[in-house]
Amino acid sequence: MHVNHYYDNNTCVSHNLEQAIDINTWSIRRFKLIFEKNEEGINPVNYKEKRKEVKAMLLTDQLLLVLCRLRNGLHIKDLAYRFNIKPKSVSVIFKSVILYMYLKLGYLSYWPHRDTIIQNMPQQYKQEFPICLAIIDCTEFKKTEKPSSLKSQDPRGSVIFVSDLFSGSISDNEICKESGFYKLLQQLKDQGYLQDNNGIMANKEKDLGELNLRLNIPPFASTATQMSSGDVALTRKIAAHRIPIERKISKL
Repeated sequence: MHVNHYYDNNTCVSHNLEQAIDINTWSIRRFKLIFEKNEEGINPVNYKEKRKEVKAMLLTDQLLLVLCRLRNGLHIKDLAYRFNIKPKSVSVIFKSVILYMYLKLGYLSYWPHRDTIIQNMPQQYKQEFPICLAIIDCTEFKKTEKPSSLKSQDPRGSVIFVSDLFSGSISDNEICKESGFYKLLQQLKDQGYLQDNNGIMANKEKDLGELNLRLNIPPFASTATQMSSGDVALTRKIAAHRIPIERKISKL
């Protein structure tokens, strides 16, 4: 596979912006919009480590490097080759610019309006769960203390909520409460982003009663009775639509 250099000693990404943006499937307009949000005439980024080749790169090029990693998950060595810098410089740029982007863009809403979510639902999902607007899951990170975290994504696969980590013995419901997720859902309802009976998909019971939201979970068979064919079909549908969030979690 041929990999293009985006950057060398005599040019910069800005001169080949269309070619560089193409790898991210981003439009020039979107890129410039983010760049304008982060530009203040001079480079305002506070770098964790001072390196000459980092200082020599335009902020535009550094921002594109960060977007390449966020959008496509490109490896640090891959980005180092594309931008003709050392892997250590890639790490310094990514950590520093991503923090600055958060400080500048963190106030923006990351949970789309219900109309936007419904409009962009995959066709199969829309047929089966037309008003289920988010898929959530709590997972343990396989470390010594196994801290747990709550994640939510929209039906298209975009991550729209990630909680802090919680250690020790804690239930999914407690994480939903302590992370502020239930509070966020109420705020979204108050702002019109969610409505009564909109759905949340999960793999087990959650306490959404006071929020008046619908919970879509797989039916559970008891030891005394066998699951009906309808319950089996619903379980398979939910499992199929939960695959994207499980894949996202596996990458963390």
